[in-house]
Formats: sequence, C-alpha cells, structure tokens
Amino acid sequence: MSVPQKHTHGRASKDISDLPYSNKCILGVTSLWMMLPVAHAMLRWRDINASQKAVVLALCCACCSSTMFWFDARRGSLLHKLDKLSAVLYVVSVMFATARQSQRAMGACFLFTMMLLFVLGDMCFRRSMYRLQLTLHLLFRYVAYWWGHILLVPAKQTTFLVLSAAYFGHVIALLLLCLKRKSRQDFYGSACLMLLILVCLKFTA
Repeated sequence: MSVPQKHTHGRASKDISDLPYSNKCILGVTSLWMMLPVAHAMLRWRDINASQKAVVLALCCACCSSTMFWFDARRGSLLHKLDKLSAVLYVVSVMFATARQSQRAMGACFLFTMMLLFVLGDMCFRRSMYRLQLTLHLLFRYVAYWWGHILLVPAKQTTFLVLSAAYFGHVIALLLLCLKRKSRQDFYGSACLMLLILVCLKFTA
C-alpha cells in the first residue's frame, strides 16, 4: 500500500522518492506481515467461504505488490499502479466479507479509521513530516492487517497483544537497522527473508 501522489499549484509535487530510505525499507518489509493471516487461511482453505477466499487473494496481491514496489519506489511506475489497485481490491474484498458476516458496524469503524490515518499520513508526506508520515502509515497498515486477520483467523487463534508487540517491535528494530545503512540492496532482501522465516516458524512451533 503506497502513498498517493497529488499535484499542487505553484510548487513541485512531492515524490515518493523524497521519502527517507528508512521509511521505504520499513514500509516494504513490514508488508509481509500480511502473509500471517494468509497462511492461516491457506491451511483452512476448504473450510473458508468464497468471500474469505477473495480476501486471501486480494491480500496476497497487496502484500507482494507492496513489497516489490517499496524496494524501488517510483511514482507512476507499473508497481506503483499495481500497489494502489491491490490496496483498493483488498478494501473492497474485506468490506464485502464483513457485510456477509453481518458485521457492518465493525466494517464501518475499520474503514473510517483507515481513511483517517491514510489522509493524515498523506498530509504529513506533502509537508515533509516524514517520521510522522511513517508512523501514521504503519498504523493504517496495522488497522488493515487486523481487519483481514479477524476475517480469516479463528478467534481462538487471535493473540492480539502478542502480535501487536511483535509488529511494533519489528518496526523499531528495522528503523534502528535502517538508520545505519544507506543502501537497501545489502539489507532489504535479507530483512524480507527473515520475516518470512518467522512467519513459517509460527506454524511449526
């Protein structure tokens, strides 16, 4: 999921490439957290309904496109367009799945919170408040993650506090590591691989 680009009158439009390396790296690597509910759903594929399967497919697209896009984030690129399209498809799929489960109030709450965080993050981006933009975008992702998690993972397997602590702890660790590096080529791939290994270990523990 990416930051939207808007043209402004009288000054040059902000570009995604203006974001610090740490922002782009963290947003790319943490996209892979979305694989956790996907893995849960894949193990129960025959037991989930059609709307949940649509969420899984949309979530896979959003996760993969976001991870690839943030590796070399450029406005207007094919991956940028794919990232935005995948994000829209994910939101549509979770809204439909939520409505099917007669949880419209929950869906409305998730949608409003995501829109608010996204708009605030975009405002910070256009004002070059990059640290705050990163925080708001990560919170936007956090809400989007839990919307999909609630729809795909059985309630008895939902460990809110543990996963929340792991998510934000991972973000902090990435930030500290990114600040020591100027090039993502020597770190981005290994950071993505490490997170995927941790997701796999969760299912073998």
